Amino acid sequence: MPFHEENEYPHLGPISSRGAHANSHSRASSSSSRHSSFDSTNCPGGVLKAVLESSVHAKQFYEDLLLSEPTFLRDLDLTLAWCTTYNDLKLLRDAVLKIPQILKLRLDCQNQRGPKHEIVHRGKRANPLVHIMMQHKHLVLIDFVGVEGFFSRSSLSSFYPDPDNPASAPVAASAAEGTYTTNGHAVVSPNQTYLREVHIDGDFDPKAHAQKLQILLDHSPRLLALTLSCKDLEFCSTVHTVRELVEPFKHFRFLDLTSSLFTAAFDREDPSCAFARFPQREDIKAGIDNPLNVIEKLGPDLETVTIDESFADEHCHALERVTRERSKLKLIEMRIGFALLTNSAITEEGQQSLTKILRRDPPQLERPQPQPHQHQHQHHHHHQHPQSQPHQP
Repeated sequence: MPFHEENEYPHLGPISSRGAHANSHSRASSSSSRHSSFDSTNCPGGVLKAVLESSVHAKQFYEDLLLSEPTFLRDLDLTLAWCTTYNDLKLLRDAVLKIPQILKLRLDCQNQRGPKHEIVHRGKRANPLVHIMMQHKHLVLIDFVGVEGFFSRSSLSSFYPDPDNPASAPVAASAAEGTYTTNGHAVVSPNQTYLREVHIDGDFDPKAHAQKLQILLDHSPRLLALTLSCKDLEFCSTVHTVRELVEPFKHFRFLDLTSSLFTAAFDREDPSCAFARFPQREDIKAGIDNPLNVIEKLGPDLETVTIDESFADEHCHALERVTRERSKLKLIEMRIGFALLTNSAITEEGQQSLTKILRRDPPQLERPQPQPHQHQHQHHHHHQHPQSQPHQP
């Protein structure tokens, strides 16, 4: 994940040579005599990565981290390597919200849905993670990996920065520049976040979860890039729904979308991109999408395609045709394996179409340079399978 330059975020104030806030000198001095496992020397560049293996381990880690008063910390990367409970996620939330200096947070939950016996909190299991995203004062990048059910297992009210007052007025899209300064430091409305990039590896349902995404957008007017995962049958519908929701937000640019069969990267400022063209609902059909529909509608923007037993010659022909003139395709994965192609619906004609694609020169995938104070977003949620065929000539 790209790490943002600190000097581009004046709301954090000046940074001293030790990596701590200049206005936090008294706190840093007061902790110098206390035991601390974390400081700017063992967290170079303000980056801290840790794998937490149990609830007890995690609790001790949070306590030790907070004891160190980590004014040096900018990038926190945690892996929760056990079957976490709702209370485990609450402890994580409480710790992260007490460290306002963090700019980037990456959390890998390893696709855990929590213990089966935890029934009481099942419907709001993801709430603590949503609270981190919406209530942290300085985060500019969130990357949640393996958080299945992130949208479905969170309440609507949890998406408001002030959950005790969910009726608080959302930020209008036109207020994206609505900042003012105090002593030279930028300040935003208490109901706004600083989020520039949000990457969520949790199934997004365009019908059921659109309102939650709308709240995130309303309160994050600087959001530049979004990564979502969805079901194959909702791929096109998700593209349309997100495009419709971000229309009023001029800062929003990149959408990366992942399903089990496809990954796609969309750039709103690329006029040839389906995301920029804003397809009409009757073209996308907010119903059930099949793989052929995804290829026909979004083929030139697909970065990876996984071919499984549902593919036939028509899918191969369509993929070859729609990617002739413009293509981002860099990986074709064969879930069924080449040895099984003869037993599938893909005949020799379909294999010839795939061969044509594989013989092409790889596409130039570098994104255009963003304008000042904007950042490129790198896609990093590809679901790869053991039998993968890289797209090479």
